[in-house]
Amino acid sequence: MVNEKMKVPRKLRCHCKLCQIDKTFYCLTTNQCYFRQSLKPYEIKDDYGCIGESAFFLCNDKSNNEYKTICCKTNFCNTPDLFHQNVSTMTTTIGRRNITTKITAAATILYPSTQSVSLHEMESKLIIVAAVLGSIVCALLIWILNEKIQTCFRTLFASSSSNSSRKKPLLSLCSDGKESNSDKQQNVQYLSPQGSEEYDTTSWYTSSCGKTRFLNVRRMSKEVTLLYPLAKGRHACVWLGDISNQNRALKMFTTRYESEYNRERAIYENVLTCHPNILSFFGADLYSNGINTFYMIITEYHELGSLQNVLSKSKSITIDTLMKYSTSAANGLQHLHSTKYATNDRCKPRMAHCDIKSSNILVKSNGECCLSDFSWSIQCDPNTQKIIDPSIKTRGQVGTVIYMAPELLNNTFRYEQITSYQQADIYSFALVLWEMFNCTSTTMTDSSIEYSLPYVNQLPLITNPTLNDVRDIVCQKEIRPVLDQMKCNQNEVLLAYSNLIRECWSKCPDERRSASSLQRKLYQIQQNTISSSSSI
Repeated sequence: MVNEKMKVPRKLRCHCKLCQIDKTFYCLTTNQCYFRQSLKPYEIKDDYGCIGESAFFLCNDKSNNEYKTICCKTNFCNTPDLFHQNVSTMTTTIGRRNITTKITAAATILYPSTQSVSLHEMESKLIIVAAVLGSIVCALLIWILNEKIQTCFRTLFASSSSNSSRKKPLLSLCSDGKESNSDKQQNVQYLSPQGSEEYDTTSWYTSSCGKTRFLNVRRMSKEVTLLYPLAKGRHACVWLGDISNQNRALKMFTTRYESEYNRERAIYENVLTCHPNILSFFGADLYSNGINTFYMIITEYHELGSLQNVLSKSKSITIDTLMKYSTSAANGLQHLHSTKYATNDRCKPRMAHCDIKSSNILVKSNGECCLSDFSWSIQCDPNTQKIIDPSIKTRGQVGTVIYMAPELLNNTFRYEQITSYQQADIYSFALVLWEMFNCTSTTMTDSSIEYSLPYVNQLPLITNPTLNDVRDIVCQKEIRPVLDQMKCNQNEVLLAYSNLIRECWSKCPDERRSASSLQRKLYQIQQNTISSSSSI
């Protein structure tokens, strides 16, 4: 038996439009390939693919005016290129009959089939490219607009700077402060800028209770008008200034005392330091008058001035006033000495004032006191309790001489411990309590009492006592200011008050009360004052 090989017809490969859905782009047939194109103007439609074996297809028919169909028998021959042939031999297939004719075809190619195959890909690529280019153009326009706005603002603030700096007083800021306020106002001189010189300043920071703001645009020094000096201290001078029609106290440090300025600013910048009995802080800035530059701290202004000023001007104070001054000042000291925690891991560590005295305690209009002048103050790390200020050991003297604790005078002070500084604050605060006690009058005593600083009676011939003079009295002779025993015998409140003073200025630091204990004891004495007055 002879196996005869069956003749398998060769399959023809044709471009296929419908096959694009399956992403094969061609089809197989044993018949012919076709390409059909619309003859209507403004209509671009074509169709191409394979002619099946049993399909009835009319090729190269001229009677149809709507479209034209061309058939061919080679692989991938059904492209619009057939329309380019001037004379081509085509085969018209009707069923299974083949008719060969010779025709002349002249046509216009509209677009190749290879482009129609990848039409969707090209559209997506063009969309992506257009989106990228559009994003680049938008970013460029935004950058140019931002540069224009910044240039406009810089020009605006430069012009306002030159205008506002025309009336900045010459400093002479740190004068003696012995003239009257009216004379000081008349002696204020103003400097006009010469040429194109600008007296510019930079604002860093401002803070208020619970809020923190950075003054990058609004510069407070440009809004300041210095009126007249209020006081002169060891490190700085305090001026009365006007900011937006409000009186403010302006503490001006020379560049020599930059470390003291940074210490005081660090205390104020901790938002949790804010307390009714601690001087309110409004901002820190640089102030320049074209000749000198000063570090400026802006605080609340209290017209009554310091406690020392109030006590020296008033003939005497009542027991109620004594207790109000004492308890309010103790509240501020207790807040300063304690640790305060807040949300977002914010913390106010333990602090010490290091220069407690009556001239650093201000009297507010409501009759309460608040602590001020933190240029000597220190704070510790809340985790390790170590002193943050690295220069603390090189300072030498800590505080004012007559208010210094015995351990500071005899060089037994422990500089590494924050508790030592707080115990020294309690000793100094006891001397302030004595100053108020000494000015307090009762109904059975003379209402006219002369104010005096601590140890004035013990050092009558020394105007400015030295460290050795005070050490001899406080440490060696163990003398303390005299407490009027007659007052103590006549009033139970003053008796308890005097005993509290003795506890707080004890020679041994560990025997002194803490700020919290001192605060509680003063409130107890105040309650006794209220109860005794109500019984009367």
